[in-house]
Amino acid sequence: MRRALPLALLVAALAAAGCQSAPEKSLPTVQTSALAPLPEDAGPWKPQREYEEIAGPWRVADGQFEQALATLPVSTRAEAVDPFEAAPAVAPATPQPVVRRSRGPKLAVPRRRAAREARPVGKKATKNAEQLAHEHFLDYPTRVKARKLTLHLPPAFAAEVRLTGASVSPLQHGRRQALGAARLVVRELTLEAERVTLRVRTDGRPDVQIMARGDVTFVADVRGNVLREEGLRSLLITNDQVVPIR
Repeated sequence: MRRALPLALLVAALAAAGCQSAPEKSLPTVQTSALAPLPEDAGPWKPQREYEEIAGPWRVADGQFEQALATLPVSTRAEAVDPFEAAPAVAPATPQPVVRRSRGPKLAVPRRRAAREARPVGKKATKNAEQLAHEHFLDYPTRVKARKLTLHLPPAFAAEVRLTGASVSPLQHGRRQALGAARLVVRELTLEAERVTLRVRTDGRPDVQIMARGDVTFVADVRGNVLREEGLRSLLITNDQVVPIR
């Protein structure tokens, strides 16, 4: 018969056969005496609790304004201001003087030069919509007055232009200019300025364009409806579109 093994030998035999528990690892131990704690001095992590006096009011680095206020004389407490809490005083804006331009008499509505309207009321238009737009201010009495004026015109209308002034240059390279009480008239359009420049288009575009600068006044009579703009800095007219710039 086989004899039973002692319990101690049985445990040792099982361990040798591979029945081992999970490995364990101990953390290193550090002695408290080896630590160097941070000093309790002031630093960026802890604001100083000190007071500063700047031009009278007390400023407290950690915001304890009420405690600092108690140390002030009673006569000056009412004048103390906490810069950390009070909003900075904003100086009142200096009012700008209002410049009022003296306006003269209104520009008179120009009279019609042609015997009749290009498109009488109730009559069918002989021009298509594009032609009506391009010749809008050539067909209705229109007057523009400014310091400087430039008119861009297709070649088809150049022969109808009448340009007068103290001095008028001949047409060269599609450009003609009048200086000194200058006046340009083409159909129902009148331009008046110290300098009027006519530019005949060479780009093939049919647009009629007016560029006015300096104290611009504009008035037009479109079938009894008077359009008026006064005291403009600039004015741009392209066909039947008017863009005033104040």
